[in-house]
Amino acid sequence: SFISARNITFSLKGQEVRSFSQLRNEFSDVDTFYLSSGGGVGSPLRRSRSRGALMSNPVLVEPATDNRAVNKRRARSKSRPRALYAAEPEMVRSGSDYTLLEVLKEEPVRLTIRGMRRTFYPPVHHAPPDNSPPDRRLVLDWVHGYRGIDSKKNLWVLPSGELMYYVAAVVVLYDRDEEPRTQITSLQFETEGDVVTADSDGFITVYSVDSEGAYFVRLEFEAHTKGISSLVMLSEGTLLSGGEKDRKIVAWDSLQNYKKIAEAKLTRLTRTQITSLQFETEGDVVTADSDGFITVYSVDSEGAYFVRLEFEAHTKGISSLVMLSEGTLLSGGEKDRKIVAWDSLQNYKKIAEAKLAEINGGVRTIYPQRPGRNDGNIYVGTTRNNIMEGSLQRRFNQIIFGHGRQLSALAVHPDDELFATAGQDKNIALWKRNKLVWCTQVMYECVSLTWHPFGVALAIGSAEGYLIVVNAETGALITTLRVCGSPLTCIAYNPAGDLVAIGSQNGSVYLMRVSRDGISYKKSNKMRGTQALTTLDWSTDGNYLQTATLDYDLTFWDVKTLTPEKSPIAMKDVKWYTFNATVGYLVSGIWNNRFYPMTSMISAVNRSAAHDLLIAGDVDGYLRLFRYPCISPKAEYSEEKVYSGQINAARFMFNDRNLVTVGGSDATLMLWEVVDD
Repeated sequence: SFISARNITFSLKGQEVRSFSQLRNEFSDVDTFYLSSGGGVGSPLRRSRSRGALMSNPVLVEPATDNRAVNKRRARSKSRPRALYAAEPEMVRSGSDYTLLEVLKEEPVRLTIRGMRRTFYPPVHHAPPDNSPPDRRLVLDWVHGYRGIDSKKNLWVLPSGELMYYVAAVVVLYDRDEEPRTQITSLQFETEGDVVTADSDGFITVYSVDSEGAYFVRLEFEAHTKGISSLVMLSEGTLLSGGEKDRKIVAWDSLQNYKKIAEAKLTRLTRTQITSLQFETEGDVVTADSDGFITVYSVDSEGAYFVRLEFEAHTKGISSLVMLSEGTLLSGGEKDRKIVAWDSLQNYKKIAEAKLAEINGGVRTIYPQRPGRNDGNIYVGTTRNNIMEGSLQRRFNQIIFGHGRQLSALAVHPDDELFATAGQDKNIALWKRNKLVWCTQVMYECVSLTWHPFGVALAIGSAEGYLIVVNAETGALITTLRVCGSPLTCIAYNPAGDLVAIGSQNGSVYLMRVSRDGISYKKSNKMRGTQALTTLDWSTDGNYLQTATLDYDLTFWDVKTLTPEKSPIAMKDVKWYTFNATVGYLVSGIWNNRFYPMTSMISAVNRSAAHDLLIAGDVDGYLRLFRYPCISPKAEYSEEKVYSGQINAARFMFNDRNLVTVGGSDATLMLWEVVDD
C-alpha cells in the first residue's frame, strides 16, 4: 500500500506522510512522493538516459549513513502513472548513486502560463544559477531589410547623401560609399531643424532637441480625423498635412507654434483616399489617390481651391508623388509597378516611364538620390521590402534586400560567420554579416530552417508541408519532398547529420534519413502527436527530442522506440545539443520575472554555444540577455527594444560573439555584437 508500516512516504520537501488524513489535508496539492522502506531516508529512483551499464531491476539505495542492506523491492507511488516505472532496458544508473536528500535539494518549478499550470523538474547536475545581470551586453551592429509592405513615405535622402529609412522600431542611416548604418530611436522626419511626425491616429508631434542633444516632445496635437497620409514642410516654414480619411489639406504655421492657417476639403473624392501630396512651385496642390488618379488644385481669387486638372495616371493606387526642382512630377504605382514622369510645365504631359520587375514588388516611396540636382537618379522603396536605385533612362538595381512577408525561419552556420533566413515570401537568403551572399526563390512559403552540422546544406520546412533542401554554398535546389499536409513549423538535424527531425503543426514529428553529404533524403518514421509544435531540440546522444508546443507545453520523444516519452521526470537529466525551447527548468526564470514591467509572453529562446548565456525574445519586441541557467524569477538581465512586434527567432553564432534576430511582421533581420559590459 501507499502508506504502510513497511514503507515511509516523503514529499518532495522531505516531509514524512504518516496517515491518509494527513495526505488528504496537508498534501492535497502535491502530486509526487517518494517511498523508502525501513526507518532511513531512501533515495528515489533516478532514471538516466545516458549510456552506461544496463540494470534490468532498478533498486532503491539507502543513504550512506544507513548500514542496512539495500532493499531490492521496487516501490510505486499511486500518485504517479504506472508508465513511469515500466521496465525498460535503457534504465541505468551512471556514476555514483544519489540519496533522496541530494536529489531533493532543488524543488520542481511550477509556472502558470496562459492559465495552465506546468511543472518542470531539475536535473541532478547543472551549473549553479547566478541571478546577477550578465557581464556582456548587446550592441546593434547591422539592420537588414526595409519596411515598405505596409508603410508610406518612409524613405529620405539627407543633405549628407545618406539614405534614411525606418524598419521595425529603428531608423537607419545608410551611406552607400562607406556603408555604415546608424540606428536612432525616432521615426519620421520633416525638418528645417525640429522633427515632425504624423501618425495613423491623425496626430502631429513636434520634437525639439534639448541642451544635451536629446529629443523631447515640444508639441502634439490632433490634426486630422484618423490617418495622415502626407506631410510637406515648405521653405517659408509652412507645414502642409493631408488627411487620408477626412480628405482635408491643412496648412500650419511652424513659426507660430503650428497655428492653423488654412484648410481645404477635396470634394471629388467619394470613395477614394488621398495617398500622396505635393506642391508646384507656384503653390498649386497635386494629389494622388487610391484609384490611380492625379488631381491638380489651384486657388481662385477668393482663396478657395478648385480642380484645375485631373487624369488617370496608374492602374489602381498611386503610392508616391515627388515634384523635382525643374518641374517634373514623378509618380509611383503600387499595383502596376510603374514609375512615370510628368511635365508640370506642359499640363502634365507624360515624359517617360519605367516598370519594376515583379520580384521587386510595387512602388512604395520615391526620393531623389541628390535633392536639388536634375540628374534623374532616384531611390525607390518597394512593397516587397526592397530599396532600388536607378533612373527612368536606365535599369533599377537592388541595393537593400528585405523579406517581403512574415519572417520566422533563421539558422546559423556551425563554424562560420554565416546565417540564413527563409520567409513566407518564398525567398531563402544567405548572409555574411552586412552582405547578402545569395538569394533563392522557391515554390513554397518557408516557415522553418536548419543548417546541416557539416555546413553543406540548408533544410527548409514550408507552410504547405514540403521539405526543401538547398546547397548552402550556392543556393541551388537539391530536392523537394512532401512530408504532410500541415505546416512544418520546426526542423533540426541530429548531431551526426544522418537524421533530420521535422515538427509539424499537426503535432507529429517526422524523421528522415540523410546521407553524410547532406544531399540524399529518405523518409524514415513518424511519431504521432496532437499539439502544434513550435521548437525542436535533439539530445547530445541523438536518442531523444524535446519540443515546445504552441500552448507552451514541453514534450519529449524517444527516437529509438518512436514513441512520446510520457514521464517528464525521466527526462530531466538528458543533455540537449541545442536549447531553443521556450519552456523548461533551466530557462524558467525568463517567465514571470519580477523585473518585467508587464506580463511577457516568450516567443524565442536560444542558449549560447558556451552554455553561459541565454537570449529571450517576446511578443512585444523586447530582447533580453540572461545568464544561463536562468531558474529564478529574480534573475536580472540586459534589455533592448528594437522591434515593433513579435520576435520570431534568435540565434547565437558559433563563437558567441554575435547574435542574429528576426522579427515576424517586421520581416527585419538584425545582427548584434555581444560585447563585454
